[in-house]
Parts: sequence; structure tokens; C-alpha cells
Amino acid sequence: MEGDSAMVQAQQLTIAGALENVAQACEFVLAAAREVGLDDRALYHCHLAVDEACTNIIEHGYAAHDLDGVVEIVCGVQNQYFVISLLDDGPPFNPLEMTGLEQDPLANDREPGGWGIFFIRRFMDAVQYDYDMNRNRLVMHKRLQADADFAAPADPASDGITETSITSQSLTSKVWMVVPNGRLDLTCVADMEMLLAKHLAAEHNDLVVNMAAVDYIASAGLKMLVGMWQRARERNGDLVLTTVGPHVREVFELIGLDLVISITDTPDQAVVLLAQRRQR
Repeated sequence: MEGDSAMVQAQQLTIAGALENVAQACEFVLAAAREVGLDDRALYHCHLAVDEACTNIIEHGYAAHDLDGVVEIVCGVQNQYFVISLLDDGPPFNPLEMTGLEQDPLANDREPGGWGIFFIRRFMDAVQYDYDMNRNRLVMHKRLQADADFAAPADPASDGITETSITSQSLTSKVWMVVPNGRLDLTCVADMEMLLAKHLAAEHNDLVVNMAAVDYIASAGLKMLVGMWQRARERNGDLVLTTVGPHVREVFELIGLDLVISITDTPDQAVVLLAQRRQR
């Protein structure tokens, strides 16, 4: 796929290998992807792929080996694809060689970065890897829409990644609802987990997570929700998700979490479901 023509509209960004810089890499790629006309679903796929890839590089390539390094991101258009290249100086690691990625979503023996690599391979149209001159190079392709128009650069103030806030409220005397707003990724899962844990410690064991305002979820957010669902069940309670948007729901369905954690269309439906389960 590569080598047939030169990349056009190429843009480059280099970030220091620290988790707080992953959002900057995602914003950079999303801005470039909007310019070439990718639709919202394709943008979500690119966002997830870059987030997971950069997080894996930093956590498992650099931090796990006590290394400092950078991640170089290059993106542009080539042969009717939006192409994203990530280069790093960590130990050689070929994500395409990983097997057994379609595991039980509740498995405890999942390989490090397994869900993230699974998402990259499923949501991108093609993925290539090579190790050359002591550098890892991961290249991900997303096919351009047939009617895509190259647009002017997006306004970062209106199209940037949203910050996350989390609130909670009681729905009944027995059911509490937690409402995250923004994204559920590695930057905010600790705060979300802490709030849910406080509810469980207060014996609020039936919880609803209202996902209506969540526009993005990464593997870290999924793992946090699975962990809190398990803790609620251990206390003879439950955790139910409600009003999950289509892009986020696609991620749940891809790994089968929608068959494990109940998802309702409205908070009222979640309350009814939890009441029915308490009566069993």
C-alpha cells in the first residue's frame, strides 16, 4: 500500500513520551483527519487507534523499561487513504504478532495493551509494522470517503478533545447515578473509579452510569467499568450503563461487553432493571 505514491498534505508532530501528552497527539491527528473529510465514525476510529498506540508505546515501551523517549507522529493522504505513522525508540515490538486478542472481556490474563491493539487492528483498514534503524514504526490506514472534500483546518476551540467532568445524583433511595461528561481515558479513569468506589463504600451498591455525554472511551475506561461492575456484583449489587452513544457502543459490542454489562436506553429503564434484579 505504501510506496505507490508520495504522501500529500503530510503533517508531523513530536511529543515527549509521557501520558499527559497523548491527548495532544490525538488532537493533532483528529485535526488532520477532519481536513481530509473523514466522517465522525472514522474520526472516532482514528482517535481510538492513536490513543491506544501512543499509550502502549509510553507505558510498555518506555516506562516499563525505565526509558525516556519521544513519539513522532506523521499523517497525510496516500493512495486514497488517510495514513498515520507512529515512530518510537523503545524496544522492538510488533503488535501484529500478538494472538488471542479476542478474549473473554472479563479475563484477568489479558496481554498488556491487548484491547488497544485489538481495537487498532479492527478499526483501521490496514496496519503495518517495521523496525528499522533502531526505531519502531507503526503505520495505520483509514480509507477516505468517496465524496470526501479537503477542508480548511478545523478551529481547535470548537473541535478539540473535551475535558472530562464527573457528577453523581440519587435516582431513588437505592439507586445512584454517576454522570461523566467528556471522555473516559487514562487521564480521568482514576477520578471516575474513586467516585464509584466511594458510592460502594457507602453501600450504594446499585449504580447507573449515564453515558449520554461521553463522546469517547478508551481501553482504560473499559477496564475501569468492568472492574467497578465486578465490585458491585461482589456486594450483591449491579452497575448498569444507560444512554450510550453509537460510537462508544460500537466499542462495547466489538469486545462483547454489551453482553456482560447491561445497557439501557434511559435512566428510568436502568432503575426498573435494577429493581427487578433485587427482587430475584
